Amino acid sequence: MKKTDGDMVFNPNADYQFQVDDTIVVMGRMEDIKRFSLEYDV
Repeated sequence: MKKTDGDMVFNPNADYQFQVDDTIVVMGRMEDIKRFSLEYDV
């Protein structure tokens, strides 16, 4: 994830609370990314 100040956070803890304007970086196979997108409405 890329934070608004430019810092990158890799594999954040499960209890991490996303902040406004954080950018999620998703990597993987296209079919998995599509499933992620549908499941989380992003």
